[in-house]
Order: sequence, then structure tokens, then C-alpha cells
Amino acid sequence: MDISKNLIDRVVDENVMIINLNSGSATVLDEIGRIFWEAIKSKTNVTDLVNQVIDLYDVDEKTVKSDYERFIGQLVDLNILVDE
Repeated sequence: MDISKNLIDRVVDENVMIINLNSGSATVLDEIGRIFWEAIKSKTNVTDLVNQVIDLYDVDEKTVKSDYERFIGQLVDLNILVDE
């Protein structure tokens, strides 16, 4: 999966706003979404991402992986992540 080329993203406070330049729609990511988004952009491997989130928050590995998979699915549904 790749990030769509028709997007811009900006950090606003602790959040990230992603704007689809074709549709004009905006998606706002919360703090954990921001961590996931930055990992996608920097191509951080999932194991490192999971460990980072575990270190920051008191959560278990299974929860982080499940949340990340759901996040990826939502980005695909929004055409933020695409097969290119």
C-alpha cells in the first residue's frame, strides 16, 4: 500500500489533518492516529511501531496490532492508502 499522491497532510496541535485534493474531504487523526500515520510515511516496520506504542501507552501488543490493522483498513476505505 502506498499513500495517495492526491493528498496533503498537516500537523495541527497533536493531530494530523489529511486533505484529499480531488474531493476536498478532510480526515483528522488523533494522537495515536498521528503516530500510525508518521510510521506509514517513514515506512517504520510494524514491530518497531508496536513497541513504540507499547512504550508510550499502557497497552498490550495484540491491542496495538488490532488497532493498527483497523486504522490501515480505514485509510484504504478513504482512498488515503492505495495500491499503486
